[in-house]
Amino acid sequence: GGCYRREVFNKIGLFNENLIRSQDMEFNLRLKRAGGKILLHPEIISYYYSKSNLRDFFLHNIQDGIWAIYPLKFMKTKFKFRHYIPLIFILTLPLSIWPYILASLFFSAKIAMKEKDFRLFFVMPLAFGARHFGYGLGSIWGVIKSAK
Repeated sequence: GGCYRREVFNKIGLFNENLIRSQDMEFNLRLKRAGGKILLHPEIISYYYSKSNLRDFFLHNIQDGIWAIYPLKFMKTKFKFRHYIPLIFILTLPLSIWPYILASLFFSAKIAMKEKDFRLFFVMPLAFGARHFGYGLGSIWGVIKSAK
């Protein structure tokens, strides 16, 4: 989302309400293609409310993965490499599981020490897994949906 002058909507149209998610991504792409600019202001404060349990967090990340890829079908644009990273992660997982586990444990320890909460060492690998596996599986589903 963002804050836009009415002239922007008059020039490029409204948000695409046919998309369930990623309307902002599609709108911003049209804005840039029309010569518009996007300003990211460091003093703007936004609030994020996370899911309250691991299952809902995992399911939310599947949707994030789907909707990071699927809308590109309607935008007449090529995928950027960053859109493929979760997909590549899932496809190469049999080869990379141990480096992933080690990295997950390393960053979990780092977070636990920074926050001075040892419990995070055990919780963060679950959160990392839910994020990365959910997003990767969703990306695969987004590619499949886009091909139809």
